Amino acid sequence: MAKRLDVLAALATRLRAATAARQWVAVGRIDSEIAALLAALQKGCPLSSGERQAVDALESMHRMARESCAEDAARLERRLTEMCAHRDGWMAYAMADYELWERPA
Repeated sequence: MAKRLDVLAALATRLRAATAARQWVAVGRIDSEIAALLAALQKGCPLSSGERQAVDALESMHRMARESCAEDAARLERRLTEMCAHRDGWMAYAMADYELWERPA
């Protein structure tokens, strides 16, 4: 039982750290590990009260990670929309700058 508690606690710690660092690839890997662990736990012995609390804490951390990821995705979507809206101006500026460098001296 202690081993399962240790694994649950370690996953929560790793998920917290990866989320705080906005390392979404790492969050995805940890998410896969969590899914595999939860599937194995369903097939094993019933959870102790301590293990149930650890699962609940991991679930809470997972929810926070999903919310943080969704916020970053929304921020990225807004930025891409802004970039698309100003694309013509940026292209004109880039072309004007290019033409300055291409002029013979």
